[in-house]
Amino acid sequence: MEALTSTAIQRGLSTRRFGRPVIVHESVRSTNDEAGALAQQGASEGTTVIARIQTTGRGRRGRAWLSPAGGLWLSVVLRPKVPLEQWPLVGLAASAGAADAVREVALLQARVKWPNDLLVEERKLGGVLIETGGTAAIAGIGINANVPPGALDAQTGGISLLGRLG
Repeated sequence: MEALTSTAIQRGLSTRRFGRPVIVHESVRSTNDEAGALAQQGASEGTTVIARIQTTGRGRRGRAWLSPAGGLWLSVVLRPKVPLEQWPLVGLAASAGAADAVREVALLQARVKWPNDLLVEERKLGGVLIETGGTAAIAGIGINANVPPGALDAQTGGISLLGRLG
C-alpha cells in the first residue's frame, strides 16, 4: 500500500474541491485546531488536514478522543453558503457522509446515532465534530480503522480496512 502522503491521497480522490489541498501530518494536537488555523488564514473550502496521530483529539462537549496510529483522523474546512442558522445541518450531512463512506469502503452497515456518532453493530466506530468560527465550519471526522487491539476502550469498536484499499 502506498505511503500516506498528500500526493498519494490526492491521486486517489475523484473530487474537485474536497481534499484539495490535503495536508498530512505525522502527529498533531488536533486536526480541527490545524484546519481552524488554516481557515482563519483564508484557506479555501475543501482544505483537508489528516494526521497519523492526534495527541489531544476531542469529541463533543470537550470529551477526549483517543486517536492512536492506524485510525483515520481528519478535518475539512467548509465555507457553507447557507444562512448561519442552517449551519447545524452541516454536522448532519458530514455524519451521514462518513457513515456512507464506511458502508462503501469497509462494506459494513454503519449508521449515525444522533447527533454525531458512527455505529456498527451498536459499537461506536467513530464520530464527527463540527466547530464554527468566522466564515468557516471545520468538520472533524475520526474513524477507528486499523487501530491496534487494546488501543481503544472496550466500548469502542474498530474496523480493519487493510487489504480493502489500494
